[in-house]
Amino acid sequence: MSMTRTVLLLVLSLVVCTACHRQPDQAETARPPAGEKNVVKLSSEAVHNAGLESIVVKRRKVNVPLVVPGHISFDLNHTGKVTSTLDGRITQMNHDIGQAVQKGDVMALVDAPDLLHPLELKATMTGRVVERHGTVGDLLDKTQSLYTISDVGTLWCVANLNEADVSSVRIGQPATITVLPYPGDSFAGKVIRVGDSVSEQTRTVEVRIEVQNTGGLLKAGMFASAALQTTSAADGLFVPDTALQTVGGRSMVFIEEAPGTYRATELRLGREIGSMHEVLDGVPAGAKVVTTGSFILKSELLKGEIEG
Repeated sequence: MSMTRTVLLLVLSLVVCTACHRQPDQAETARPPAGEKNVVKLSSEAVHNAGLESIVVKRRKVNVPLVVPGHISFDLNHTGKVTSTLDGRITQMNHDIGQAVQKGDVMALVDAPDLLHPLELKATMTGRVVERHGTVGDLLDKTQSLYTISDVGTLWCVANLNEADVSSVRIGQPATITVLPYPGDSFAGKVIRVGDSVSEQTRTVEVRIEVQNTGGLLKAGMFASAALQTTSAADGLFVPDTALQTVGGRSMVFIEEAPGTYRATELRLGREIGSMHEVLDGVPAGAKVVTTGSFILKSELLKGEIEG
């Protein structure tokens, strides 16, 4: 064998040996084990920065509210009319719908045949003008109201309660009011009246709920839903809605398996009671599920799938 051929064989042997002992590249070492694709791992610092909080899933009794339909109306106990004591002609109107007025404000002037000076029509209460009838130059009948004023800080929710549920409702009972235009908001109220008769047509009883118009968002005439807090309760495993995330159309929670290790787990849900959701399958009692910050874990999970 020639010297040149011997050298070539030695070089080839070295290349083969080097390939056999080459370490896996960085991408291969970073790939998670096959069964870990639904796991998110964070450092203690990342957990702290994300503000993650968990609760233990356990059997509990959750109060079941009685939900009834209704509508918003003015509080007639805080609503007043502006009328004239004499027939006459309107010569001045000082306020329009939506304006705030104080008790005693001059709302309009009326020329009456029997008076030397215009008759002043004054606000009978403090509130907001919610109705206006007539204009300057109109003849005003003393039986006709010119303005309606209401304190819109407190309104009524008039609800229709099924006859069978009357025994579950009482005066002073707390209620939570929601309306379609503001699905994320709720308004605190309490029952102030339960009707004395049942409608023959609908077999319902009228329930009046006094509701605080926080932020002035509620408007008379809005359709509403009233959730009345009753004493009936549901017994089962429940998780709060803050723990739930939707991934690929499936409802999931993140179970804290160890500090900084969270597994995305699909679950089957049952009843939704207020802000709580019944767990029928997928999460056992005693598991720790993330509530605050679960969306951050969802983002990390999806980011890992994209990178993978």
